[in-house]
Amino acid sequence: MIRIENLYKVYGDREVISDFNAVLDKGINNLIIGASGSGKTTITKCVVGLTEPTKGRVLFDDVDFFSLGRKDRAEMRQLIGFMFQGGALFDSMSVEENVMFALRVFTNRSYAEMKKRVDFCLDRVGLSGVNNLMPDELSGGMVKRVAIARAIVMNPSYLFCDEPNSGLDPQTAILIDELISEITHEYQITTVIITHDMNSVMDIGDHVIFLHQGQKWWEGSKKEILDAKNEQLREFIYASSFMKSLKDLQE
Repeated sequence: MIRIENLYKVYGDREVISDFNAVLDKGINNLIIGASGSGKTTITKCVVGLTEPTKGRVLFDDVDFFSLGRKDRAEMRQLIGFMFQGGALFDSMSVEENVMFALRVFTNRSYAEMKKRVDFCLDRVGLSGVNNLMPDELSGGMVKRVAIARAIVMNPSYLFCDEPNSGLDPQTAILIDELISEITHEYQITTVIITHDMNSVMDIGDHVIFLHQGQKWWEGSKKEILDAKNEQLREFIYASSFMKSLKDLQE
């Protein structure tokens, strides 16, 4: 579980995040949604320690992350898996080397042990046998799967996914969403997904937080979101022609 308390982030005279509070439970898909510039990425950076909040606390299972010293923070980060937007694979490394990277850096395992873990993770994301392929030999969906395998190779307690299905066709996007959801439920990970994709919300949104101008404006589940009365949320939900057509059918 991750608990965020009274989080603020200010750059100069611009308040990007204002008094953000949230409880992100383990074993469910926690989605943070909102338009571009709403503060989603800034919150993520604060939570994982890529930037220091101006004010507030972030607790990982009751451990106050920002009260930790440098060494303890580094150890805590090893419990955090991160899937970057676009995959962010190392172009000069094979699939196996990409997935094995954190194991090489942070553990003293033998090559055989690391290889076994890499093979397990690649099999779990449906990519057995692609160890020696290079990133430029992969499809967009395969890149995302390798990125997921790399994010879970350290057996993290917490998993962050930044726009995990961006740039994918609708069918592949659904497969990636479902894969993340399966891994979350299977391993009881505290998963946080940053997205603006309403398809993801409706498919896997166990717990959804809507950000608007750096503030939490709505919180609920995918079952509740279509009936929400928040005006800004409704504008966000029904921004696409497809969602507008669904709204018209409802009415």
